[in-house]
Amino acid sequence: MRNKKDIVLVILLSLLFIAANSFYTYRQSSILSLIPFVLLVGMWVFFAPTKLFYGLAFLVPLSVSLRKIVPGLSFDFWFPTEPMLVFLLLMLILKSFKDHFFQKELLRHPVFISMLFYLGWLLISVVPSEMPVVSIKYFLVRFWFIGIFFYLAYFLFKQNTKNIKLFLALFTAGLAIVAVFSIIKQSTTAGLLNHHAAYKSASPFFVDHTSYGATLAFTIPFIGVLALNAKRGIFKFLGWGFTIFLASALIFSYSRAAWLSLLLAIGVWFFIYFKIKFRTVVIAGALLTGL
Repeated sequence: MRNKKDIVLVILLSLLFIAANSFYTYRQSSILSLIPFVLLVGMWVFFAPTKLFYGLAFLVPLSVSLRKIVPGLSFDFWFPTEPMLVFLLLMLILKSFKDHFFQKELLRHPVFISMLFYLGWLLISVVPSEMPVVSIKYFLVRFWFIGIFFYLAYFLFKQNTKNIKLFLALFTAGLAIVAVFSIIKQSTTAGLLNHHAAYKSASPFFVDHTSYGATLAFTIPFIGVLALNAKRGIFKFLGWGFTIFLASALIFSYSRAAWLSLLLAIGVWFFIYFKIKFRTVVIAGALLTGL
């Protein structure tokens, strides 16, 4: 009997929320739409922090500026990923103090040392800054990005290297959704062959086509390598499918810098794969220049 009352209460509260959210949406305010995401993040933080980390990988390409959701705010951040990063970082710090979670071998790692130096220099730069609030915010943003995507990622990937593939697959899935959205938006406005339409085609997920193209160019080589090394047919098919689709999205992004960077990366891979010596490349380049 009690279970039925609980179910009825949940249904009534859900209907009440839908009605209130519909009213505020009609009044051009989407503030109540944030509540389900906040509740979901809260559950992830307290009950499944590891899944929250992988949820971040999927949601990073799908993040939206808060001002796009609630216009007129005096502050801004990327929703829902930045609040998730803050919550996850707090849990990571608490766990580090409670369970001696710190990975001591990182203290000898040159990348970790350089990151500590970078964060330390940012913190020192706050003192002479003309806008200390902005400088502190900049430091905190860098701190929680490095804390989660380097330190926590190191711990999880060290436990099982297959987690790297899972992380990349989830990020690619989120990016593919943005690519579908961008291509549809571009094709229904001015057409895929209109490069001016590509500048804002990935908005509101990306500020402009340069950051969108750069993200595609960074992702394509990793997915291509996963497709090459995949042992099962279904994974190889999906890997090559995503690689070809994201490459097509990169072409229609009209980000020439991203095109060039990907071509150069493929060229470097070609030399490494076929073990072509750097001296040979220099001599060949000199001969071609002479011709």
